Amino acid sequence: MVADTPQQKIPLKAFHCEIQNDFDAIEAEEKAYAPIPVIRQVDGAMVKANYEQIRQDVKDIVSAEMERMINDPALRHLIVKKN
Repeated sequence: MVADTPQQKIPLKAFHCEIQNDFDAIEAEEKAYAPIPVIRQVDGAMVKANYEQIRQDVKDIVSAEMERMINDPALRHLIVKKN
């Protein structure tokens, strides 16, 4: 495992390259960033409700597809029944 910074050279590496960054230009660019506007506030309850809705949607899709495959003689053999 190798982790290094540009100021800390490691003599034995599996690769021979060096990333050159203009840190002053990067810092100037970052200072010019505009703050991201808040579109809406999200709380834990909203995240949980969204998660539950997605979970239910997936269950509904799986059930519908399983039913479709069971009712199609050409696809019925693809279903593995658990005992």
